[in-house]
Amino acid sequence: MQAAVDGLRADKARIADLLGEALQIVKPVFRETIWPARCELVEGAMSTLQEYFVPCFAAMARRQSAILDLVLPERIDAFLVPDCYDRRGGYSHPLTIDVSHNRGLELCETLLHEVTHVGDVYTQSLGHDSLRDRLAVFFLSQGVSEEQAWNDWHAVIFAASADQVRRFIAPAYVDYAKTLNVFASFGMSELPSSWCAFANGAYDEPALFEAIARQMADREGLVP
Repeated sequence: MQAAVDGLRADKARIADLLGEALQIVKPVFRETIWPARCELVEGAMSTLQEYFVPCFAAMARRQSAILDLVLPERIDAFLVPDCYDRRGGYSHPLTIDVSHNRGLELCETLLHEVTHVGDVYTQSLGHDSLRDRLAVFFLSQGVSEEQAWNDWHAVIFAASADQVRRFIAPAYVDYAKTLNVFASFGMSELPSSWCAFANGAYDEPALFEAIARQMADREGLVP
């Protein structure tokens, strides 16, 4: 048994050495031909965020936290990368965004979206109740699966983040999830308008939940 463990360790060390050698060989090519174009993507993303996102981020974050009943940590590190293994172009832990797929105002929405996921997890770790918890309880009581309840919450994060971009940056902005038919795939095509009514005070929380339930009634077999 010990011989097998020692052999595995030796193989891992050998592979690590070979990988290091390969990276050293390709480093000049990467620096001279590949990285300059990637660097432009990152610099462009930084310029976009400095112009549109940074001036209003504090206000956006406060409103997002308040309307979703979330607590954001004091510091969130975000990493902008020119290439990402995730086909969706970003994730929240650690907060990483592929700037080759997310540009312009969509980058602003995506960054706030991922910040919201960070706040969601942080809020859960504190044991605080949030809109996500109440939404989950409502749908689970209606017979919706846990997976679909999560999709509902994720769709709400999409809608809320896009609404903040319209509110603070560009009033005519169209939701990223609407452009890619994400809301339709969740059976919630009217969620942006329902969320707007909630955010503007025309709907209270129960009215928002009922509006979402009505949209999903046919697919889930719910009774509006």
